Amino acid sequence: MFFDREKELSYLRSLLNSEPNQLLFIYGPINSGKTTLLLRFLESLGEEGVGIYVNLRSRPILRFDDFKDLLFSLTKSKDVLSIVLASMEVVFGIPVPKKIWETIESPRDAFEYITDLLNKLRKKGRLPIIVFDELQVLKDLRVNGPLIYELFNFFIHLTKELHLAHVIVSTSDGLFLSNVYTNASLYGRAKYFLVDDFDDETALAFLLSNGLTEKEAQIAVEYFGGKPVYLVETINERRAGRSVEEYCREQFMVRLHQMKPLVKKLKDPSILIDISEREVLEYDELTEDISMLARENVVFIDPVRGVIRPQGRLELNVIRFISKNL
Repeated sequence: MFFDREKELSYLRSLLNSEPNQLLFIYGPINSGKTTLLLRFLESLGEEGVGIYVNLRSRPILRFDDFKDLLFSLTKSKDVLSIVLASMEVVFGIPVPKKIWETIESPRDAFEYITDLLNKLRKKGRLPIIVFDELQVLKDLRVNGPLIYELFNFFIHLTKELHLAHVIVSTSDGLFLSNVYTNASLYGRAKYFLVDDFDDETALAFLLSNGLTEKEAQIAVEYFGGKPVYLVETINERRAGRSVEEYCREQFMVRLHQMKPLVKKLKDPSILIDISEREVLEYDELTEDISMLARENVVFIDPVRGVIRPQGRLELNVIRFISKNL
């Protein structure tokens, strides 16, 4: 369900009026609606651009061939350019004829093919916009060295140097983004845009527009804040005849049982008290405790603003419950 992301869509649509010059990172807490937003944006391009979406989460990536399978989509036709130009819909995976796909044996081969295709699209007057969703899944993949750094260099080549295509990378992994943000090779060559959970007012409007009563909507927002995935599930459970409050309490207990064991792993559990009281904490360095809580999706690291905060209202509620006994 898509709802009220006009500010974010307006920002993304501004890319159509600008020459590709920087890599764009779309980041935010888990399940904040980044993928839904990006797909809606690509769907809206029409004849102004060509939207290409590469989903890196659909299966495990353990070697280059796995990455190659996700990066490309095989076509029977040799005339890939005509297929792309004729389509007014999102292109899932970079289209490639099977015979050419079979010759791609390295990242360099892949990059050369993609560059050639993008050049042809630009000559036809179409602006390619490529989205790589959840790029962090490649962070440990090595192909004669870390593949992720080869990709960054390629993205910079496409944007900063050749101005061929806008490249958008999405991630919900704050630890990964922290490493990226401090990477000197990306300084001045990348920009960052936060896609956050809904604010309470928007969350309430979304729930009310989908049939919840005002009381039910208030309960859901008290538990989940503006986390889109929980709001959608609340609507679905309500339509199935279930009590909203019952569902909310169930999800609270599930998250509580997931998070309680983590307290014993903390070197300094008082960090939970600090989060409980202040919600948003500035940090100078990522301690072992912060890193562990981020890996477990308890906190969200925002390196652009230099803060950590709970992944969502549910995590904040659980942290406050746990903190009472610390």
